[in-house]
Amino acid sequence: MSKSSISLANNPTCQFTVDASHYAIVQTHAQACGAICFCLPGPERVCLEYRCTPVPADLAPTLGEENYLMHYFLRPECAVRSQDWVYQQVPKRMRGQLFVTPYRPEFAWGVCFQEGGHWKTIYFLLVVVVVSGSLVFSIVWTQTRADIQGAFAVSSYWVAVGCLMVGGIGVRSQ
Repeated sequence: MSKSSISLANNPTCQFTVDASHYAIVQTHAQACGAICFCLPGPERVCLEYRCTPVPADLAPTLGEENYLMHYFLRPECAVRSQDWVYQQVPKRMRGQLFVTPYRPEFAWGVCFQEGGHWKTIYFLLVVVVVSGSLVFSIVWTQTRADIQGAFAVSSYWVAVGCLMVGGIGVRSQ
């Protein structure tokens, strides 16, 4: 299984609100949709600006199960080439770059990617480096200087710094 730093949102089709400064507010299915799903553009905009079928979508949320696209993103070998209904349902902009006026925001639709580190791998590497590094340092210091107390005092400092780094990663990932 490949580890990726980019993933898809649970239901990746999203509505974006873009203002004149090009700030985009991403509204996921859970945030934007109620009884009516706004994850796809309306029929009046599909013919002119976007290409996706069917409109309205047959499924709600539009691509079915929450992790459906993420499965194919991580395991592309599972996808059958002739199965194109997923590609057809994803809104694709046909009229170039989105033009926004300073008088009102513009709505757009697309796929929502979530970027970030693979935190389990980062945590594992940090723990392995800190623990094994401090252990090796302690053994070498003890053998060369015959000072086990000083060796493990420095190693405990390494472990404390490692704990702070793990905590910092946890806070930053929120």
